[in-house]
Amino acid sequence: MQQLSVVCRAEPRKVSKPDPRVNIISLRMHNHAGPSGYHHAGTGLDPDPILIEEKFKIPARALLRLAKPWIENSGSTWYHRDGFWGECRAAGRWMRGSSQVFHFLYGENLYRYLGNLKQFWPRQNAIVATYHTPAWRMQELVTNEAHLQRLDAIVIMAESQREYLETLAPGVPVHFIPHGVNTDYFHPLVTEQPAAGGPVKLVCVGAHLRDFAVFAEVARNLLTIDPEIEFHLVCNTKDAASVPDLPNIRKWSAITDADLLRVYQTSTALLLPLIDSTANNALLEGMACGLPIISTELPGVHDYTSKECCVLAPKGDVGAMTEIVKSIGSLDLPSMAAASRRQAESLAWSQVRARLSALYLSLC
Repeated sequence: MQQLSVVCRAEPRKVSKPDPRVNIISLRMHNHAGPSGYHHAGTGLDPDPILIEEKFKIPARALLRLAKPWIENSGSTWYHRDGFWGECRAAGRWMRGSSQVFHFLYGENLYRYLGNLKQFWPRQNAIVATYHTPAWRMQELVTNEAHLQRLDAIVIMAESQREYLETLAPGVPVHFIPHGVNTDYFHPLVTEQPAAGGPVKLVCVGAHLRDFAVFAEVARNLLTIDPEIEFHLVCNTKDAASVPDLPNIRKWSAITDADLLRVYQTSTALLLPLIDSTANNALLEGMACGLPIISTELPGVHDYTSKECCVLAPKGDVGAMTEIVKSIGSLDLPSMAAASRRQAESLAWSQVRARLSALYLSLC
């Protein structure tokens, strides 16, 4: 009887690739409320993020004095010594090993030189930067763009940024991963809408790229059409001063986070005329609080809203926005409010961080 020999071939063992070490380099925008801002994108992704300090110890001050020519000649208007110091700290981590991702959450402010280490201190590391400004504004801010070509990925806040950044950094993948919002903190009141019969309250929050001229003219027009409609403006004192003092405008400055939340929750709708937009904290927070949105027809606004939650007017069109406000009583505000909240929930930070984590894994 012929003896059969059986050869067992072991399947090659699959070795799972460890997750990359994520290094978040960020700063805190002081004009944002505590629960607001893009720095929250890094929460939970890096247990020890590099957060830029306002005060530097003596060794750091000495180094920054030596680096003054590099800082002043960076070619980036918003790049200052705090950004350089953040890159120095990131460089220290770079030298410790490979399989790391370095994500600069505010690329305009914080990233300039770290990419040079790819040439002088090679590691299997990846560099990511998020850019927040519209293309025309970034052209004003960043006059030397060579450092963008040393990135491994660019994150944009609106699709309108894509073409410009792909032109500046050909071959660098550009990913639209939206801004997020804290939907636990920013939420509607139980009633979701002001009590029936109360005044219509429209709130505008923030100053960056807001069209205060349109806001003021709409309020002025409503004085004769419906003087009972209230316009609430929440922004810093300097920008608030550029808006005329009208009987139907109430200005809020230097308010607490709790007061800001209360203003959102007790308003009828968010009135947000804009000059331009990529991501907008007020838009996200207003939606999270269940506010119908009255804003400007811009690509960046479309990236974050749904047609069910907003009514948009052409850019700079006072008449069109006046008509929207004038006819606010004919809008289905409860349905718009519910649609706003649903849209905000799709942009909760947990959803955004999951997309960022997937990006990091693809890079390392």
